[in-house]
Amino acid sequence: MNNSGVFILSAALLLLGGCGGSSGGGSSEKSAPIAAPVIEITGEANEITRDNTPKLASLVVDILQAAQDNQRIWYRGSYFDQLAAGVDKGQCEQGGRYRIEMSEDRTVLSEHYDGCRMFDDGRQQYLTASGDIRTEFSGISSSGDFSVRTIYRDYLISVGQGEQERLDALMEYRGNSIDGSEKRAEVRMDLHARSSVEGEMKAKNIHFFVAPGVDFMNYMDGVQDLSGTIEYVGIGTTNLEFDTAAAKILFRGDGESRGEMRVYQQAVYIGFDAAGDGAADYGLSVPLDRMEDIPFQVTAPSTPYIRTETAWDLKGKTFFAGEPSTFSILQNFMDAGGHLLEYSVDVVSVVQKDYPSDPLYGEPEPVPFHYTVEQPAAGLVTIETDTEFTKDLAVFELEISAVNTIGSESERPLSIEVYVYLDTDKDGTSDYNDDDDDNDGVQDYYDALPKDATESEDADGDGIGDNADLDDDNDGTEDIADFYPNDNLCFAESDGDGTRCWFHQLGYLGDWEAVLGRDGVVYYHNPDELELKRWDSVSGHFLPSIFREPATIGSTSDHARMYHARPQHALYFLYDDRVISRVSLGDTEPQETFFARAPDETVVDYLYNMDFAPLHTVLLGQNGLGRLHHSYDLQGGLVDARGEELEHYDDSYYRWADSSAFCVNGFRLDKVTGEFEELGEGSQFEDPCGTNWMNTGRQPTVSPDGTLAILSGGRIINASQEELVHVNLPGGVVEWGNAGIYLLNSNKEVIYRYSADGEELESIQLYPNKYPTRVLSNDERLIWFDGSAPNIIVFPAE
Repeated sequence: MNNSGVFILSAALLLLGGCGGSSGGGSSEKSAPIAAPVIEITGEANEITRDNTPKLASLVVDILQAAQDNQRIWYRGSYFDQLAAGVDKGQCEQGGRYRIEMSEDRTVLSEHYDGCRMFDDGRQQYLTASGDIRTEFSGISSSGDFSVRTIYRDYLISVGQGEQERLDALMEYRGNSIDGSEKRAEVRMDLHARSSVEGEMKAKNIHFFVAPGVDFMNYMDGVQDLSGTIEYVGIGTTNLEFDTAAAKILFRGDGESRGEMRVYQQAVYIGFDAAGDGAADYGLSVPLDRMEDIPFQVTAPSTPYIRTETAWDLKGKTFFAGEPSTFSILQNFMDAGGHLLEYSVDVVSVVQKDYPSDPLYGEPEPVPFHYTVEQPAAGLVTIETDTEFTKDLAVFELEISAVNTIGSESERPLSIEVYVYLDTDKDGTSDYNDDDDDNDGVQDYYDALPKDATESEDADGDGIGDNADLDDDNDGTEDIADFYPNDNLCFAESDGDGTRCWFHQLGYLGDWEAVLGRDGVVYYHNPDELELKRWDSVSGHFLPSIFREPATIGSTSDHARMYHARPQHALYFLYDDRVISRVSLGDTEPQETFFARAPDETVVDYLYNMDFAPLHTVLLGQNGLGRLHHSYDLQGGLVDARGEELEHYDDSYYRWADSSAFCVNGFRLDKVTGEFEELGEGSQFEDPCGTNWMNTGRQPTVSPDGTLAILSGGRIINASQEELVHVNLPGGVVEWGNAGIYLLNSNKEVIYRYSADGEELESIQLYPNKYPTRVLSNDERLIWFDGSAPNIIVFPAE
């Protein structure tokens, strides 16, 4: 049935008045009374032991529950009025009859069952009942007194496959129905139960009272002055007594040892006193609703008495770092006589957390603060810490073990967690719940140093507040000499607008065009703004700006696109009204000058060839699907013109001057004469320049000496289009300079450098989570932009 030895008495009692069925009905005729059973105790007195004490306690609980159920039947509604109306006849499917006899002073219900089958909700299975039950109800007197006397004779309950229990019992209950009555209810019982699973139990002269005001139907903690004798096969005979002072039931047998139990509202305490001196040596606290689940024979000897597994004194308390955190465990470690047992406290772990619910992964880290755990007085535990917390709370896991009067230590210690919170501003609210930990008037969400009342800002995030930090932005320049002390992108006044550094506008480029001159200066230009900003990558500072002046060069438009002619060390600007201007970057104070005006019939697209022709530049225009190419000398004079009739606008047969040596199709500009010349009539699909354009939208990248070119896919060829080596390129070509070939990988995380024969020379890891939005280079350096100040890679010397 179960581990605890609980009989199915409650199931038997629940059938009372539950079966009427088709076999019979009510009647007012008198029936022959059922004789009360005579219970004889024949066994010898047993020795109370540590092992059988829990079993005896479970039998007492069985008896008390049977008394509860017997009383509960008579409180279903208005006492016998409901019984007279027929009680509940709907559950018995067959095999039952009942008879009601009523007189002025009492009412009798006689029941006979012969295989009455009904469903037990608690067990979730069918039970079958046979036998006789007679119940006599005295009626309620003018003073509210009443009595109920129930007899069970040869009453058999069958459960499942062969599990049976037979009951003979006499139960009497005397109570009072008036609310607030000071009279104690009285219970008397004799019973004999025989279970096919649990064995045989007898109880004789069981007598106890229920304290006034106690709801005995639901709670057993009002039992008083219990006495009687129980006999159980395998244990023997045990006398029950009641210790009124301690409100506990005692088990006495042969010898000095004794057992004890105390019933609470929801739990039962069971104790064993080996010497019989009133101090329990072993104890066990069991939830009442788990009496049938706990294997007492195993659990009982495992620990000295632990009344509960929760340190109740911790409830509602908040402990703060830097203050003594004291709590009591008196309720947890008292023996049955209320005496505190000896105990020891061990610290299992101390873990810091930001939130109480944070899980712990791996081994806990050593805590940075000092702490002590002490026992300052009987039944007390104190935790003291300093305030050097790095998180909002610390969790102390403690194990507390008791030692009983015969020296046995807990095998299962009490394990508790104690939370100690940081309260930085000592306002009585833990930092975990405080919106302003340091009470400096700045909420923690906006406070860079929420635990420091003297600081609220930390511009460089180095953990030193700006008030104490000599270099707030950690740019290497102390605040006293830094015009922008909270901006790590610059420090000189000229590097910003007086409030912020220019790089906040230029970092990601966005609408800004940028080119890198051969002098190491980055030229920033926004087509809709007249100002050109100049940043010197050598000194790290901005130079005075250059300003476009459209009116002085004869343009009626402010909008212009910038083009860089690196061999000429010049910038060109192409205005919407076809005016072209030039800025010579080699001048001490560079200024914009008029260069040329495109023919009126030309819709200007862009300028190109500037990276490669030191003496000329080419203007590309369009007319429908046709393209117009114009070559100018450095004075702006027209040298040559060439038109193309194309099937598709994106087609082009013009080859740039430096890569044209590797092309077999199209035309190019002669670097010396500035005139256009044919390259040949080879197939465009076999032309390295044409296929590279189709694959990447750009011409092949040529070596500094002009003898080699690298194509998309990593093929390095000579002017005869012979493949010399194949480089496994992880990205697109960035630059081919004097120090080698530089490439940016596809994830924009690494820049690789290769030699001309394909050997990887080095890999340059870019900053984590900083991906280039643009890369510029010249023969000396490579610069990449990631949203902040430009990052520079200086090429090694040859």
